[in-house]
Amino acid sequence: MRGWTRGQRIAVGSVAAALIVLVTATVVALRQPSAPPPAASPTTASAPVTTTSTLAPSTTTTAAPGVMAFTEHIVDADMAGDCKAVGDIDGDGRPEAIVGGASLVLYRFAPGGEPGAAPAGRIVLRERAEREFSTDCQLGDLDGDGDLDLVVPDERRLLWIVNPGPAADPFTTPWPDQLIGTTDTWTHDVLLADLDGDGTLDVITRRQGATDIWLHRSDAWSRHRITDQGGEGTAVGDVDGDGDLDIVAGGTWYEHPDSDLATDPEWTDHQIEEIAEGDLPVPDLTWGSVAVADIDGDGRNDIVYGPMEDTGRKFAWYSPAEPDASSWTEHLITTDPIPAGIHSLQVADMDGDGRLDVVTARMHDHQPSTVSVWVNGGDGTWAEHVLATTGLHNLRLADIDGDGDLDIFGANYVGTPPVRLYRNTLRNPG
Repeated sequence: MRGWTRGQRIAVGSVAAALIVLVTATVVALRQPSAPPPAASPTTASAPVTTTSTLAPSTTTTAAPGVMAFTEHIVDADMAGDCKAVGDIDGDGRPEAIVGGASLVLYRFAPGGEPGAAPAGRIVLRERAEREFSTDCQLGDLDGDGDLDLVVPDERRLLWIVNPGPAADPFTTPWPDQLIGTTDTWTHDVLLADLDGDGTLDVITRRQGATDIWLHRSDAWSRHRITDQGGEGTAVGDVDGDGDLDIVAGGTWYEHPDSDLATDPEWTDHQIEEIAEGDLPVPDLTWGSVAVADIDGDGRNDIVYGPMEDTGRKFAWYSPAEPDASSWTEHLITTDPIPAGIHSLQVADMDGDGRLDVVTARMHDHQPSTVSVWVNGGDGTWAEHVLATTGLHNLRLADIDGDGDLDIFGANYVGTPPVRLYRNTLRNPG
């Protein structure tokens, strides 16, 4: 975190596998929807995979049919960490979840069954980081073998941790790792995208001082600098509608060059000036939780901006006023000043009405440490619904319990357990 030393943020202590306790907490009712090539050889030794299971059934809770509500579950009372990732690790159609901090842990969830979707096991992928798995991680098929691998920083080392499937069981077989490269300091943001259009995923990283892309070609990685701009908060998407992927960093978007990215062409920077203007100006555009999504459903991507760390006040989305995204129109999600600390910002249809909502969470050390769903009314209005005041760091959205709606998974950063699941009971109120 900004202003924290690494010593303050690295948890020291046992990370031995522990029994996962599942606790059901208060349901928060929200609103009625309006309608219904092979993996490369490892460069470092891989730790054995260890597993503990199982869990007692959860206590069920109910909500009225058709109403979005959330039930809080404690997934792991002893674990926390900056890095979160959710995806279908074994290809069975159900998501698993990963948390990285002092250690790296994979959670399996039972198929169907209990409404709480209790994890069926806790698999330790790495018993101990070299320094700390921080601050972000992503799942993606880097080697094209059909399963999801993990990209995660361990302090200055950027690691590709290779899923041993589909030939081997990823829950009983060690995951080898490959060093993508090293950075000047710890990495804050990690994204995966095919930036050069060659059919393989590349990596985007941002830390307080630089944004880089790591091109993945012929089983080799090369780093290319986009900008030396500092700050935090990164997203990727086609901002200007020209068919390639641009990069958004705080209140600036970087236009994808037309030439080969391996030749280090310039990524032209464009500031979204409106963020620094109006009744709620943001003084430092380098910081901000961001997302790229089509909020208004017009077929063009918009940018959502939320106040991260020490740059509070404005929470808004911006639609391109010109086809080339050279100017923007601001739409405030709330007209009230918003405190800093939103370290999670995700966009998805949470209530099943066909409109994109925004999910935010502040870190536990920022007040108010709210976990919120901002419901898109479709008429320019938004309603905040607070699920909890315990905070989350880098939350993820996925249908954990398989009932057809999106749940919220996360934890606060290293040293501040537990791992939590907020189960959305919209589709299955029982």
